[in-house]
Amino acid sequence: MSTHTVFRLQSQGSHHNIKQHTEPIPTIDSHEILLKIRGLSLNYRDLAVANGIYPFPVKDQVVPCSDAAGEIVKVGSQVEGLKVGDRVVANFDVSNLYGPQKDWNHGHGAPIDGFLREFAAIPASAVTKIPEEAKLSFAQMSGLVCTGVTAWNALYGNIPLKPGQTVLFQGTGGVSVTGLLLAKAAGARTIITSSSDDKLAYVQNKYGADYIINYKNTPDWAAEANKITGGEGVDYILENGGSGTIKQSIGCIKMGGSIAVIGFLSAAKQEDMPDVAGLALSKGCIVRGITVGSKQLLEDLVRFVVNKSLQPPVEKTFGFSMEEVIAAYDYMQTKMADGRQTVLITGCAPGGIGHALALDFHKAGLRVFATARDAAVLKDLADLGIETLSFDVTSQKDRVRIRETIDSVAGGRLDILVNNAGKNCTVPAIEVSDEDIQSTFETNIFSVVAIIRELSPAIIRAKGKIVNIGSITAVTPYVFGSVYNATKGALQAYSNTLRLELAPFGVRVILVVTGGVQSRIARTDRTLGEDSLYLPINAEYLRRVKHSQEGAMPTKAYSASVAKEVLKKSPTYWLWQGNRSWLIWFLDRFAPRSVWDYIFPSMFGLARLKQIVAKRERA
Repeated sequence: MSTHTVFRLQSQGSHHNIKQHTEPIPTIDSHEILLKIRGLSLNYRDLAVANGIYPFPVKDQVVPCSDAAGEIVKVGSQVEGLKVGDRVVANFDVSNLYGPQKDWNHGHGAPIDGFLREFAAIPASAVTKIPEEAKLSFAQMSGLVCTGVTAWNALYGNIPLKPGQTVLFQGTGGVSVTGLLLAKAAGARTIITSSSDDKLAYVQNKYGADYIINYKNTPDWAAEANKITGGEGVDYILENGGSGTIKQSIGCIKMGGSIAVIGFLSAAKQEDMPDVAGLALSKGCIVRGITVGSKQLLEDLVRFVVNKSLQPPVEKTFGFSMEEVIAAYDYMQTKMADGRQTVLITGCAPGGIGHALALDFHKAGLRVFATARDAAVLKDLADLGIETLSFDVTSQKDRVRIRETIDSVAGGRLDILVNNAGKNCTVPAIEVSDEDIQSTFETNIFSVVAIIRELSPAIIRAKGKIVNIGSITAVTPYVFGSVYNATKGALQAYSNTLRLELAPFGVRVILVVTGGVQSRIARTDRTLGEDSLYLPINAEYLRRVKHSQEGAMPTKAYSASVAKEVLKKSPTYWLWQGNRSWLIWFLDRFAPRSVWDYIFPSMFGLARLKQIVAKRERA
């Protein structure tokens, strides 16, 4: 056989973009071995790579998956200590033989090809032999690579764990459960936390956790850990929450203890960010980040697991066909869903409404997907654990990619969609260009309709909510904004109809009728053309360009009010918010329509222009 099956990620955005290929079996050089891959393990990293949210380099057309075990079928002429038929596992980072990882450029399954294939040529120095006496399946062996080494690194990579010491594990994910298995075998006392009583009962019964803490029922779980240890604190903590839980971790760590920072599932808001340096100093403890580990650590782990006759957990196995590969990813994605409500927000650039809403929904405990044309501008949100995505709302390709991302990373469910991205257009009605008309309608209404159409299956599955950020200009003749006003009028009519059409499916549609809010909407400087009929009132026009920001409602106040209403079980379907919004509501409802014919011409010079024109005509 000269060819083999290889799976490659055609493009990032969804694991459904993984496609099957037939390629030549790799040849090896003198220092390599040819591995017949017999078992793989999926990790969260594999999902992140496929879904396009992995923050480190990923090569084009990458072969996914970093964790592999198999049999050697060919050995290079210069290889020593390995032979055909040996069972081996491959190291996560091909260059990290000992000591700390040097960079993110040599990890299998992202910057270099991984193991979702039948055969792989690997440097002999990057594999670890499994002893012949080991009673482990290939699936169990492969699970030692990332999950196992990460847990081992946390417990033995710096100051080795000793019998009788206490280890606290956050959550019941793979690293925590594997770490629990290792710590129990080492004679340690163990504590594990979760928000699920069922998961806690399972790990206690199956893996022998000594103490369990439901942090949902016991929010101050650090105090409970201190109580369990008689006030001394725990010796080791596998910190999976990140900035949102590190304060409590330091609060229950023993003097001189070790905290291994592994995940960032519970990020703190910037203003709530704990003083980690000061807290760590107060306990004299070690706080260290874990980035998997070296081949040396993998060898130590294998030796320990085999000598202790441990059986690493394998939850479910799948076959090697195209259908089974996708099914494995689907299963992993479903398992990764954390139960939080999901919200996707468009137009989240700093300083605007979307950015503030992302922070408020994050604070409320939702899983937030914040988008902007370039996700790089959302770094402050990403630092908080908010998932950031590049999204040009006018691009159908991007809209499909966003839908695929929601299908992949959120199990195809979206609880809240906030259509906030918008484009202003403050130009006299008879002077606006075709380009301005097209781009304003494309951003403010056409893209909204297309996004909702694309994401409606996910919203219907969740019986979710659609929030369209509208404007008071939909009900007022806000002069020099005819095209923008028209888009917001269309959005209002569309939202009203959509609300009725989606009601049978349990979906709520909320239109936020927005008045003046401090935002980036008026950031574009506009000037009248040299031949504009409105040059005599140029000063009034220039004031109108920035008028929405005069006396505008603070963005944070607006956002907090909108988020609070949206999160209600039965929110109002027309929400008036922002400066002058209630005045506009009152006048729209109770005053004659002619009231606007007096207000706006007086405010923005049209009454004066009428006099100027009349005077010219009499001259």
